[in-house]
Parts: sequence; structure tokens; C-alpha cells
Amino acid sequence: MVLSLILLGLAACSGPETLDPSESGGSEGYPVTGSPGGSQGSGYPDPDTPVESPVDGYPGPGIAPGEPHPSDMGPVIPGKLFVDGVSLVMMESFPLQMNATVQGSFSDGCTFFDTYVQEREGNTINIELFALRPAEMMCTEALVSFEQVIPVDINGLQAGTYEVVVNGTVKESFQLDVDNVLPQD
Repeated sequence: MVLSLILLGLAACSGPETLDPSESGGSEGYPVTGSPGGSQGSGYPDPDTPVESPVDGYPGPGIAPGEPHPSDMGPVIPGKLFVDGVSLVMMESFPLQMNATVQGSFSDGCTFFDTYVQEREGNTINIELFALRPAEMMCTEALVSFEQVIPVDINGLQAGTYEVVVNGTVKESFQLDVDNVLPQD
């Protein structure tokens, strides 16, 4: 609610051509590849290319059911986020479950977490986080801290050492002493 009032109170400025989510027939989505493409080779989508949340009807992590998603206020473009650290938390269950708690900063006061893509390549689990921001909104130019919990898919992994890499730069390792597979009856 407060975010809505702040965003509505800020003056609009001219920006890149945008996509109004209400006019599209579906979701553009993000690339799901080992190295998501962007014009600058950073692994992020091109910041001047309008996008929609790749998960239709899902409000997104950190947004309570029934609350509007910030992108419902109009056109959005990819936002910038910076990852400072990650910590892994193994839950006591079998099969084991794990969360990655990612700490970082958004580039301005209007940017918000949108989604993530996770894929496994050998003993490396790559997680890419994506953010959005209103396309025509004037925003504070100050870093805004965030912390996001991401469930890490470790089901079916064999015993061994694994590495979680977030946005291609921040890494954390973990060890499985036994295969993380339910025994067959």
C-alpha cells in the first residue's frame, strides 16, 4: 500500500519504449539457459527491453496473496540488482531440502525482485535472480538492500560436494554425505 502511494506520487519521466502488460497476449519470460542473454553479456536481460513477469497469475516471492504485484501499476522494464552474499541452510529432513538466502541491493527505490531461474550443470547449481522496475517512474537513486530466500533443488543428488552460484559471481559450497534419494520399497 505504501509502495503504491509512493509510486503514484512520483512524477513520470520519459524512458525506453515499454510493453503494457494488459496489452500482451502472454508472458515474454526470461531466458532459461546456462548463460541468459543480454546485449551487454552480463547474464541479465537487456535493460532496455520491456518484459513481463514470466509467471502469469503468481504474485511473486515476498508478495502476499491478494496484494497487487508492483508490475500491475503499468509497464515495467528489467531492473538492476547486485548480489553481495549467499548462505545455504540445510533443513533436517529426508530427502534433504535446502534454501539459499541471498543478500544484495537493488539499484534504486523502485526496483523489486521478480523471479529466479535455477539449473544444474554437473556439481554446480546456477541461480539467476531477476528484478523489474516501473518503466516510466522517477525513482530514488540509492541502493536498497534486500534479502531473498530461494529453495534450492537438491532432490536426487548423489553424495558429493556441490557449488551454488548466484548470478554468476557469488558462490557457496555444500557437501552431501549420502545420496539424497528416497529408498525404493
